[in-house]
Amino acid sequence: MNPQLSRRRFIKAVIASSVASASAAGFQSAIAQDRPRGAVERLLSLSINGQMRRVDIAPQETLAHTLRYKLGLTGTKIGCNRGECGACTVLIDGITNYSCSTLTHSVRSRAVQTVEGLQAADGTLHPVQQAFIDELSPQCGFCTPVLHAGAGDVGGRTAARQPNTDARASQAGNVGQPVSLWCLRPLFEWRDARFGARLMSDYRLIGKDFTPPDVIGKVTGKAKYAEDFRVDGMVFARMYTSPMAHGRVTHIDTSVAEAMDGVVGILTADDVPEVDAPGAAILTNSPAYIGDPILAVAALDEKTAEDALAAIRIDIEPLPFVTDPLDSLLEGGPDAREEGNVYVRSREGSGFRSI
Repeated sequence: MNPQLSRRRFIKAVIASSVASASAAGFQSAIAQDRPRGAVERLLSLSINGQMRRVDIAPQETLAHTLRYKLGLTGTKIGCNRGECGACTVLIDGITNYSCSTLTHSVRSRAVQTVEGLQAADGTLHPVQQAFIDELSPQCGFCTPVLHAGAGDVGGRTAARQPNTDARASQAGNVGQPVSLWCLRPLFEWRDARFGARLMSDYRLIGKDFTPPDVIGKVTGKAKYAEDFRVDGMVFARMYTSPMAHGRVTHIDTSVAEAMDGVVGILTADDVPEVDAPGAAILTNSPAYIGDPILAVAALDEKTAEDALAAIRIDIEPLPFVTDPLDSLLEGGPDAREEGNVYVRSREGSGFRSI
């Protein structure tokens, strides 16, 4: 990758190219079939894990949404939902891509493979999946499917000609990479052994050699997490999080969002019970860090929830924030919280106080 190309610029380029590709495909199809100008075909045939699947696709629908909520392939996870964490990684024509920032219309003529597709039809695991099991590599397993998708690309298409460092670089950008890099070492050992490279070192298992009963589900993408379960009546939720490190919410206008069709409800900090310090409520009017949840929107579908979130007007007064605890100890220094810097628990009571 071009060292001058930042991750943010790359993601923006991916989204822009996906939108352009999908729009062009829809426009050409509309002209060819004499549909109204600008119309986008909704019923698409997609190549998913070697099978053609006919799916009704909304114009701005992401591939992650299609895979999870319409095809039931929940091995593809949604973490950040903005092309940063890598939990939604799939292979498109053998190349790893973030499905949360890829429009489904842009893959209509391409081959998509999820972690479920790494396993053979007769149940035989991909060598990388088996290596994970043999070395007891998965931890919680949430990020394991995307690591397999990337490793499947390395093991099957590029590993024979790429050096060891490139194999590790293929995992960069995955949310579990910092925690799971140690777990990935046996995988790269397997890769090196398969293609004749020298092993980095010898590894040993601690205690007895056993295979946990849940590990196969983790490496095949079949393990279910809370967000993977669906029941009738479920809605989609989106949260507005603080764009600043410390602030005070002074005004919220949800009138436009509440009037939108498909919006079920909007929850603010005023609607949730207070929590005694040092705990924190699920929503706040005094965000103490970037990403601190301020309000939540529930809607009948993902797009409506996002549109409603964009329609809400929030005024936040910026406050001084702490980057160095020593600075906060100086006279007039910034406080981490409006209540103060230090939480004190004593026989007389408890609470925050400034020092």
